[in-house]
Amino acid sequence: MAKTCADHKKAESDHAKELDHCKTELQLAHEKAILELEQKYHATIQKLKEEKQAEIDKYKEEVKAWRLGLDLSKVEGARKLLSDAGISVHIVKMQPSGMGSDEEVDYAFKVAKAMGAKAVTDEINLETAKRVAPFAEKHGMYMAFHNMPKKALVAIRS
Repeated sequence: MAKTCADHKKAESDHAKELDHCKTELQLAHEKAILELEQKYHATIQKLKEEKQAEIDKYKEEVKAWRLGLDLSKVEGARKLLSDAGISVHIVKMQPSGMGSDEEVDYAFKVAKAMGAKAVTDEINLETAKRVAPFAEKHGMYMAFHNMPKKALVAIRS
């Protein structure tokens, strides 16, 4: 049986529809694969963040233990060495803003006092000022703030 022009056009149309259907299925499969990869990527990143945070937390605990375990007679010994060399310590930069516990902030003032300082200093920050003020008062000392914006550090290093 001979095919007519209409038969050829219908076959062409059917092939075009089939091709469009295949393209749609391929596109959906591609989008699904990308979504699965993105989910795996984000899960991996989250796991790495959690692992890194665990390392950071462990480090902070180790530093805290070291700080709180420091014998202040060693600090007083350092003060004597400086004093014998004619050097007086007026301010100690301890950065209480980076200390995670009240015990560590208290430690900062104990160390500064043992060094003969009148103040502990940190970069200016209202939260730190509010948090640290009671410790400064408790030790009869000052909390001094300096302004060292991060932009300045970048400019200095450049």
